[in-house]
Amino acid sequence: MDRAGQKVHRAMQEATPKAGAAYTFRRHDNVSTDFCTGDKQYCSWSQESKLMASDRRAGDLLGSSVSVNDVQGTALVGAPGAAAMSMYKTTPANNPHYPGKATSVEIPIGDFMAKWARSGGTQTLLPNAMRQVLQQRAVDASSATAVTAAEDVDTQPDYDDPLVYDPRAFDDREYAEAGAMYVFRRNNIIISAGVVLEVQNWPPTEQMKLVPPALRARDGLGTSVALSGVTAFGGANGDDGMGNNAGTVYQYDIKMQRVYFDSAEYYATEGDNSDVTITISRDADYIGHPLTVAYATSDLTAKGIDPLRYADCLSMPVAAREGCGDYVQTSGEVTFAVGDSAVNFVIDLVNDFCKEHYSEYVQLTLSIPGSTALGGEEYYAKLRIDDDDFTYTECTHEFL
Repeated sequence: MDRAGQKVHRAMQEATPKAGAAYTFRRHDNVSTDFCTGDKQYCSWSQESKLMASDRRAGDLLGSSVSVNDVQGTALVGAPGAAAMSMYKTTPANNPHYPGKATSVEIPIGDFMAKWARSGGTQTLLPNAMRQVLQQRAVDASSATAVTAAEDVDTQPDYDDPLVYDPRAFDDREYAEAGAMYVFRRNNIIISAGVVLEVQNWPPTEQMKLVPPALRARDGLGTSVALSGVTAFGGANGDDGMGNNAGTVYQYDIKMQRVYFDSAEYYATEGDNSDVTITISRDADYIGHPLTVAYATSDLTAKGIDPLRYADCLSMPVAAREGCGDYVQTSGEVTFAVGDSAVNFVIDLVNDFCKEHYSEYVQLTLSIPGSTALGGEEYYAKLRIDDDDFTYTECTHEFL
């Protein structure tokens, strides 16, 4: 109350100022959701949706440029202020641009190791939480080693020591204002006998996020965008490829918006399954043309090996396969022929006699050939590998 009897309303501070958004509107009849076909005085405009990036951050400036293909039901929206993000929507680590060795730990972390890590002995605990950085403190190395060896959970370092860290390792400026483009896909209208049963609508977050592999800080991708059929163009006027801020234009074939993993999680059991088949599908309404997509695997908690190491491991007795990992890393391309609604690729698994306390996971991604992994829920999946070695002992998992 500012004065007696008078209320003062104060707005909350914005959590993500200048993150940006795009709005869609639909023209319809004044008294129904049907199309407006008469004089404009009998028409009204209604907001359909507010389009936002699922990984929005302050200063992204989403909506600085917009292009819409009404026939395809696609909107391409630029965010030239967006920082470069990893597929996990975190700022990527600057490795290998800083010196030093990382400390590897198994997950879940023991209490003694967790306390030691919080004291500054480890730069990151989770392989995919690249920027959940623990500030490194000037802790005496011999003292930290002694604490770890003794598993003394009560011993704490001197927190009065000054903070020390390599600014190259934690400099967000390496990723600022790289830019991004977001593709939004409309759910089309449903009509029966000329009557609108369900109006068209736009999901509020993107179908896919487009980021080229060579993107750098202050490139400003998305300063301008354009759609022509299923071809997307994005301007990056800060790109330095041909000279300082010379700029460039990226071109994408976005037929990938009709493609998806047919499951969010695949699973297999070590020992029972020598491999697992991963299925990629596409919408049945869009099978009239060939389409090539790229796929890749990467480690989460499972440990991948290359095909040469896999061949060596297959020549060993199962009991001798310690250090042979859990699966074979793979990447490549598969092509939908005309009429195909599904294609497959295969991941080979490694059998051993090592007891695993937890199921282990592999990250699966899809991409447009020649580009990085696409952002979007339909282009990510996981492979879960369950263990069958409950009667055996745990192994060291050191790669040979």
